[in-house]
Amino acid sequence: MINRSLRMFSVLRKAILAMTVASAVLAFGQGAWDSLSLFANRLDPAIVVRHRLAAVTCSAYETEIRAALAAEDAELARSLADLAVSYGQTIDPVLLAEIVEAEKFSLTRSAGEVYDGFIRGETGTFVSFTSSVIADQIVIGDLRDLSIEASNYPDYDGVTVALASVGIAASAATLVSGPAARVGASFLKAVKKGGAVPPHILKEIALVGQDVVDLKLARKILDEIPSRGIGDAASDLNKLFRPDRLEMLMSPARSLGTLVKAQGFRGASDAMKRAERLDDLPKLNRLSEQMGSTFRGGLHLLKGSRFVLSVGEIVGSGMIAILKSIWLLASVLLFLIQLLLKPIVRLAFHSTSSPSP
Repeated sequence: MINRSLRMFSVLRKAILAMTVASAVLAFGQGAWDSLSLFANRLDPAIVVRHRLAAVTCSAYETEIRAALAAEDAELARSLADLAVSYGQTIDPVLLAEIVEAEKFSLTRSAGEVYDGFIRGETGTFVSFTSSVIADQIVIGDLRDLSIEASNYPDYDGVTVALASVGIAASAATLVSGPAARVGASFLKAVKKGGAVPPHILKEIALVGQDVVDLKLARKILDEIPSRGIGDAASDLNKLFRPDRLEMLMSPARSLGTLVKAQGFRGASDAMKRAERLDDLPKLNRLSEQMGSTFRGGLHLLKGSRFVLSVGEIVGSGMIAILKSIWLLASVLLFLIQLLLKPIVRLAFHSTSSPSP
């Protein structure tokens, strides 16, 4: 009887040992796979954002939502709430009700801001900023800005000249195609006035937009607008623009225009602040398409971090899986030891308690 029990125990021990080894190999393999997968996608903004947001807690979401509401940014508060839900978090219903209340918009409060943005081109608030871009879409804002800079020649702002030129050319529908490029060019010019464009982006725009138009000739045409009309003046100005310079500005302009359409002016402005170079704008645009309404919230939570995974993050992710496997291995080994000792103790007890013949 004892021999039979020992044989059964031996079979069971081997089975448990095999399961332990298999579990450890699988867990270690998963850790290595996680690290390799992250390394392969370390430059993909979507992968980077998803990896980092997975660690955000519900309390962190609620803290940021309250801060957004305090700053009267209902759009950001809504984006954060949507993002939290997408990661399985449950936001306080009272806080959600506050977001709904904050989303109500008062037209009477913003009437003066609309006037400032449309006539003067001021962009100190969200509403005046929006109306400034709307003015550009009917050429008035672009012609106004180009006229001001032409009057300042030779001490003109090259970035404003370049972007106003893009807007005028786009409105003439000869060198620039598509509404996204027009919106993007107007957006860049407006946020530049508000000081929201990073200096390195401004420097790159100025470099790309050098010599986009002859301001001396442009000033003469602009001075004739009262007698000739906006349409004729814009048509003549379009002949002065250098097509090669304009085309080099089109990719970021189109990306920003698409961002404005999808995320609104604040969302596009947040994206602009996160761009390290103009080439980042198409990447951010693709991220916006993937994240939808959660885009602004994601950018806000990841403020200050680059869209590239560090070596530490990649190794750390793999180490988490490996540590889990070690914990699993230790648990199974402890169980195995207990299983081994239990029959041995019983056999020893049986031997000592059996009466002598």
